[in-house]
Amino acid sequence: MIGRLRNLFGKSGTEPKADEPVSLAPAASAAAVSQPDMAETERRLTTAVAEAERKGGDGVAVGDALNLLADFMMKHQRLVEAEQALRRVLAIEDAATPARSDRLVMALTNLASTCRYMGNKPEAEQLYRRAIELCDRSTGITDALAVTVAENLAVLYSEEGRYAESVPLQVRSVALRERIHGPADEMLITPLDNLARLYRHLQRYADAEATLRRLVALLESLRGPNHSDVAHHLHFLVDACFNQGHDAEAEKLCRRTLGIYEKAVPTDLVGGAATLANLAQILGRQGRFDEAEKSYKEALLTIDVGGEACRSIGIHVLNAYATFLRQRGREAEAQAQTTRAAALSAAAAPASGQSAGP
Repeated sequence: MIGRLRNLFGKSGTEPKADEPVSLAPAASAAAVSQPDMAETERRLTTAVAEAERKGGDGVAVGDALNLLADFMMKHQRLVEAEQALRRVLAIEDAATPARSDRLVMALTNLASTCRYMGNKPEAEQLYRRAIELCDRSTGITDALAVTVAENLAVLYSEEGRYAESVPLQVRSVALRERIHGPADEMLITPLDNLARLYRHLQRYADAEATLRRLVALLESLRGPNHSDVAHHLHFLVDACFNQGHDAEAEKLCRRTLGIYEKAVPTDLVGGAATLANLAQILGRQGRFDEAEKSYKEALLTIDVGGEACRSIGIHVLNAYATFLRQRGREAEAQAQTTRAAALSAAAAPASGQSAGP
């Protein structure tokens, strides 16, 4: 149950995010621009490239102008043209003598991000890896640029389910961001969250626990001990402890999480229901069946109060309670919970186009 419920929370259910050197926003998300304005902008950007080429020099001005043109093309979904411009930038930096390592890393990363966005992940990986190697052996590469490369490659690996390969990149991200911002800065929250999630994917629960304890402590120092973000990550810490068989610690953390959700304004009913169901499973594994059943019933009451907002978690809790009842030999009661879960799932199907199964 805990393993299922942890996926119902949005923040840690997403893939890691990295700051893209090139804007990859689709045209639909950009502010509306008239066709004449777009044409004029493109004309000016193209003219800037031609003017830089005419003046010659070391190629820096041409590369900068091409980067601006590529950014414009990406924003307006002209992906092939953006890729062509960025390949020219990379060729300029590859040919530079002496090498401009920082600009070469940026050129590699920009082109890699564009290739990834276009679905050419093999080439994107090759370009990112080359950029990583340059960061490792070159002086003059800023930590900010190095962390961008690491996080982008980590995203690519995560998108492909290559979590073990993503882990060292996320570890690098944490170390670099700590060096840039210090050990207690807001900027460490996302990389620590991403790292903990990767460890959970790999079932490395001891590593997940250590990372989550650091993350919870950071959130407590930045936002206070009773903030909803603390409760959210305590939920995953409970999961890590439970999966290591640390039932007493999981129970303690679960009750703390529940206390935060109950004090939230407005009350976090989804979080509360998930935590009550987790507590029920923890108690059940300890043979404390009466307490476990009470916790399941409290979770169901919470779901009733939450209504539509708690539909998805309600299906999971009802099915988990049904399993609990069957294990106690109470088949008729279990079937009633299963029937209710099926009804909730069927009611969700017309709106979502699919059933919200366990």
